[in-house]
Amino acid sequence: MEDGGTVSIDWAQPVVEPNGVVVCLFPGMGAESEFAPIKSLVQSLQNAGFEIAVMHYRGVRDKYTSH
Repeated sequence: MEDGGTVSIDWAQPVVEPNGVVVCLFPGMGAESEFAPIKSLVQSLQNAGFEIAVMHYRGVRDKYTSH
């Protein structure tokens, strides 16, 4: 972003027999893809054949990528 801010997307892997539909999850402010409820939802959706992207709000993943 122009002001140096970041956003990120985690793509769930592997995709098991994808059905051609992508589900984009927005886990909420301060949450991210490693939280147990999000991981559980991702697993359930993958088992149903969906490809999953978890969108992180601005700055949420900075603590993991800036060091």
